[in-house]
Amino acid sequence: MGLSLKAVLMVWGVLSTAVISIVGGIQCFECDEFPGASSRPCPGGRLITFGHKYDACIVYRLKSGRIVYQQEVQSGSENNLCHQNPSFLQDVIRTNFGEEGNAMCCKQDGCNKDVPQDFERNSQVLFLEDFDRGQSHHQKPKPYEKADYRASAAILSPSAQLVALLGTLLSHGLRLF
Repeated sequence: MGLSLKAVLMVWGVLSTAVISIVGGIQCFECDEFPGASSRPCPGGRLITFGHKYDACIVYRLKSGRIVYQQEVQSGSENNLCHQNPSFLQDVIRTNFGEEGNAMCCKQDGCNKDVPQDFERNSQVLFLEDFDRGQSHHQKPKPYEKADYRASAAILSPSAQLVALLGTLLSHGLRLF
C-alpha cells in the first residue's frame, strides 16, 4: 500500500518542525525575582527553547541557596551579562537582594538549573565550561543531565533530511502520481 504525496508532505511538515525545534537554540530555565521585575518565580520549573541567537544560559544563586534569576544569553553580544566581570555581577546580586551570591553562565541545555558548589567557591570565572577546563583533573557531574539531541539532528541538513525521508517512503511503496 503506497502513501500519497499529501501524506508525505504532511509527514515532512511534522518532521521538519520537530527538527527546527530541536536545533532551534539553547534550552534554559527562566525566572526573574529582581525587585520591580514582572514576577516569574524562581527557580524556573521547565526548560524553554530560545531562538538561534541565544547560545548560553545564566543563573544567579544567593549564598543561602536561593535561585533568584535564570535566563538565556546571547554570548556573542558585547552587552550580555556573561561578558561582565564576576565581581561586578556579585555586586549586582548583593545590591538587589541584600545577600552575597554568584552568577554562572553556561552553554549546555538546562545548565542553569543551579550553581554547582565547587563553582560557587571560585569567583575567578563566569562560564562553567571555563571552570571545568581548569578543574579537569577530576570529573564532576553536570548540573543537568539531558540527552543532546541537537548534535545528532544537526548532522543532516534539512535538504538531506528530506531526501532521506523521501528515499525511505519510496522504498515503502510511495506513489508520487
